[in-house]
Amino acid sequence: MSYVEYIEPKLSRFFIFNPAYFGLREDNDYEKVLLYYPATDIREQMLDVGLIEGLVQFASTFSDTPAESCHNEKTRFTIYECEPNWWIVMGSQNPKKIKHIEEKKGKKTVERTEVEWLYEDLDDIVLRNTVDRCYKMFRLFNGPMEMIYQEQGEAGIREVLNQTFISIIQSIKLPNLDLFHTLEGVEFLPVNKNVYLRILSLINYSEQTFDQIKYSTLMYKDSLVWSGLEQDDMRTMYRFLVCLFKVYFFKIIILTIRNKSGFLSGPVDLNDPNTECRAQRVYIGPESDPHYLIIYQVYLFQPGCF
Repeated sequence: MSYVEYIEPKLSRFFIFNPAYFGLREDNDYEKVLLYYPATDIREQMLDVGLIEGLVQFASTFSDTPAESCHNEKTRFTIYECEPNWWIVMGSQNPKKIKHIEEKKGKKTVERTEVEWLYEDLDDIVLRNTVDRCYKMFRLFNGPMEMIYQEQGEAGIREVLNQTFISIIQSIKLPNLDLFHTLEGVEFLPVNKNVYLRILSLINYSEQTFDQIKYSTLMYKDSLVWSGLEQDDMRTMYRFLVCLFKVYFFKIIILTIRNKSGFLSGPVDLNDPNTECRAQRVYIGPESDPHYLIIYQVYLFQPGCF
């Protein structure tokens, strides 16, 4: 009996390095690796980093645009310079077909296998968009890598990357990625003119009354009604609110239902002057300035203020 087994693509490695600030000498070149997932021998890490550095340097002689990918039969590397000198690389194992073939040799049945690597089944655009989304999600809650390094030094940037990026990396599901993921669509809720003017009046009144509010959004269920954020910031925030917030902040939502404060992120109890404030710091705007995220839910409406 012969059959074909399909092995899905999977994430084989994910690493971040900076060759301009760290590992400048031959005896400490391994220090340029700031994050490597999954953890492995440092020699293997340096082989991967050396390959990417050599490829980027070689490609720079032919083009001003940095190399973005590297293909071979079994693996595909996605290369992304998220900030000057800060490199993110994702290694993906290509999917493959394994043909199990049974053959008769005399009175015995012998099984042999044939492996076919489907190296064209992964798309560079989809993979690069995935890496870009990982970086934007990281930057939303931590700020640019350069800023973290300048403020906290080498130990600080290593700690932040390892604390934050591991969970982001583990959420990547390569078999589920397709071209639709690159669109990063936002679902809008159409409303009539009168309703829109009332919403706009509410937003303007809130921002004028509380000058601490810099940006505002309004959502109904998982649909965006109005936003004052930049388009890229809103896409990342929308993905967080719709896909991640309800999962990671489920306990906060339950607590909110119990105390009926309406705040999913912010003060727990408005009647208590000493109440705990659970406001997540986010980095948004043209300069990625720090703001605090306040989320207030009224029935199915979910306004957000920054």
